[in-house]
Amino acid sequence: MLMLWNCQSVWIGTDLQRMNQVRDVLRAAKILHKVKVKNHLSQWGGRGTLRSSFGSLGNSMDQAYTYEIFVHKKYVVYVQKLIG
Repeated sequence: MLMLWNCQSVWIGTDLQRMNQVRDVLRAAKILHKVKVKNHLSQWGGRGTLRSSFGSLGNSMDQAYTYEIFVHKKYVVYVQKLIG
């Protein structure tokens, strides 16, 4: 089971397709993993979220989300070799 104290990040990025490729590799290797998704437009700042304060016009939706994949610490080196 993955808990805060026994997992480590092995990949961070904004590319949804690449994140899915990494997850497919981990599933094929039967490695338990977690994905953390962060929406940058929903961050609080000032009187509300960034999107409610400034709108989203001109913001690339490809860059709106950051994905981070975590695995158990004992698999970190192995996973890094698998995903390149």
